[in-house]
Amino acid sequence: WGPLTACRIAHAVEVADAVAALNSSDAAARIAATDTLADQDGAAKAAVPALAKALADPDAALRWHAARALGAIGPAAASALPALAKALGDDDPLVRAHAAHAIGEIGTTDRTIITTLVERATDSDGTVRQQVVEAIVELKPGADVVAPVLMDALDDAEPGVVLAAIDTMAEQGKAVVPGLIQALKDPRSQLYATLVLSEIGPDAEDAVPALTELLQNDRPDIRMHALVALGEIGPAAASSGSAIAAALNDDQVAVKYAAAFALARSGSPAGKTELEREVESSDPFLQLLSAWALAVNSDGDSAAMRRAVELAIGGLQSDKPQVRQAAARAMQDLKVPPEVAGPALLQVVESGDPQTVANIADAISSMGPEIVPRVLNGLNSDSEAMQALAVEVLGRMGPDAKEATGALAAMLDSDNPEKVREVQFALAAIGPDAGDAVPALVKSLSSD
Repeated sequence: WGPLTACRIAHAVEVADAVAALNSSDAAARIAATDTLADQDGAAKAAVPALAKALADPDAALRWHAARALGAIGPAAASALPALAKALGDDDPLVRAHAAHAIGEIGTTDRTIITTLVERATDSDGTVRQQVVEAIVELKPGADVVAPVLMDALDDAEPGVVLAAIDTMAEQGKAVVPGLIQALKDPRSQLYATLVLSEIGPDAEDAVPALTELLQNDRPDIRMHALVALGEIGPAAASSGSAIAAALNDDQVAVKYAAAFALARSGSPAGKTELEREVESSDPFLQLLSAWALAVNSDGDSAAMRRAVELAIGGLQSDKPQVRQAAARAMQDLKVPPEVAGPALLQVVESGDPQTVANIADAISSMGPEIVPRVLNGLNSDSEAMQALAVEVLGRMGPDAKEATGALAAMLDSDNPEKVREVQFALAAIGPDAGDAVPALVKSLSSD
């Protein structure tokens, strides 16, 4: 016998022994057997019937190990697909997750199995949702198969699960964009597709033409969310500037908001006349968004920048979260110099209204890690109120503010006990990433 034949015989013996071990009364031995089979990949085809049977075992650990092994075997485990589809309804989320992954690894065009898989896109467990979406991306069944089933599942799901499902799909980035472009053509899936594309952002640039077509849709909510998606895609949507600007004449104010936002975020120079009209309107939110868009294309016009900053500072004080967040994004997007934004923001912060300060902190902290360098400027301010705002923002950001660890640790030497306490809370919120501040924290705590 040659070495290849000997190797095959050894594998066959190992597979046969593992299959026999699946019938053991020892739970640990059965799980070890599934792991052995997983290591054999496609060579373990003979074990597929036994592994499929194990998917119905009372032991949840054995069930998910069996599903994992079937996924490792790959296309050779196709006969186990019906059992894996059934396992998608298992009570244990690990079993459901590994079953979804296995289906994606094995591959199938069976519409019944794909339907069962897609229905799990709104699973209550995040890991299951992720594995389902990844499997759908792998299988590429086509929007005509996925969209109707997914829409039914989303329509029946709790709002929190719907949002989580959208986030899970968006995490796949470019991989899901082709399917979403197809989904934009189906009236039932258009809304959800625009929401996912918004979450994907710049990586969804291939969807710009399809989103632009939706600006003529009869439904105001579709027009609005298509515009928001174009805005989130950013500069790659500037080519649709004329169509976006036309939406500033829409009879629905929410669509006008979204159009101004899209022009601001895309940087398109279109719509200047309409934006100048809206910046003088009686709607503060529309004023803010329009001034932001005009400032983006102001070519150094300091008056346009000052107007946008003034409206943004006013927006930060709004009692409406969406207005505050838009104001914070405008200031970040425009890269407002500290010498311009600082005095106006300082005046608001030193007004002493706790709710206003909390609203501003909430808006700024929502901007993510990229805002941290600008917040650090606040820590170096001569104003105690501005320093306190910066500390509160960084604390609200948690781990995203890890870049500020050193600057915060330096503030622990302050003679102001209240400031030290707030800095301690901020470092605690950053968590393990603030490990370098532990010595300074211990010292400050021991002196309290």
